[in-house]
Amino acid sequence: MAELAVDVHPVERRSGIGCRLLGAAMAAAWDGSRRCVVAQAGAGSLGDRFLSAQGFRKIFTLRYARFALAGAGPGAGLRSA
Repeated sequence: MAELAVDVHPVERRSGIGCRLLGAAMAAAWDGSRRCVVAQAGAGSLGDRFLSAQGFRKIFTLRYARFALAGAGPGAGLRSA
């Protein structure tokens, strides 16, 4: 498996650079006997749409949550066995 990160400066977007970078990275992964490439992008972002247009498919979605810790001391909310 290979993990891939491609960033294109906003001024250079829509000029084919991202497609060429991705193509080169995919060729290198293939030449390195990689048969699976993982990429990530924020849901609904330009990167998400780009990856979809290039044939990538979503296999999972990560969700994050924040919890307020104001007033909670060390070990608050933890129970011992």
